[in-house]
Amino acid sequence: MKKFDCKNGWFIEMHPESEIYLNSNKVAVVDYENALIAVIQFEDDKIDFLHTNYNLNPKLLINEKTIVFPDMPEDE
Repeated sequence: MKKFDCKNGWFIEMHPESEIYLNSNKVAVVDYENALIAVIQFEDDKIDFLHTNYNLNPKLLINEKTIVFPDMPEDE
C-alpha cells in the first residue's frame, strides 16, 4: 500500500501502482490500468464520494484523515 498526499490535509492509501489526479477540491483516483476507481470531493471536514467503481468499500481513518482503498480485485 502507498499513501498519497491530497494536498488538502487528507491522504489516500491504495495499491502502489495506482495514481491520483488532483483537481481543485476533487480527487480522481485511477488504478494502474487507467480504470476510474473513485471521484472524491473534499469540503473542510466533509468527504463526498461522487463516484465509486468495483463495489469498493473504502475505509475512513478519521483521526489520521486517511481514506484506504482495498487492493483491486484480480481478474479470474
